[in-house]
Amino acid sequence: MADVYRLEVELPRYGCDVDPETFREVVAELKEVMFPCYTDEELLYHLDDSRAYVMAVRSRIRCLGLPDFLILRTMINVRKNQFRCVRG
Repeated sequence: MADVYRLEVELPRYGCDVDPETFREVVAELKEVMFPCYTDEELLYHLDDSRAYVMAVRSRIRCLGLPDFLILRTMINVRKNQFRCVRG
């Protein structure tokens, strides 16, 4: 069974006091502003750019201990969930 990461649990675990919805909004906004021409997957392939992106997310939410995987996984999940909502 795959690990399930719930932001309600994970964000406080890393000392973040932002709520999950705000976190998702910041993740999506910074991806669009910083790398509008990359797909999510392309950003993962460009290590320097993905490092800059996760550092920007950490800085914006003021949670420098948040791990890369949680930010990047959220980025992908936001896109997947938006797609599902659009399709109905």
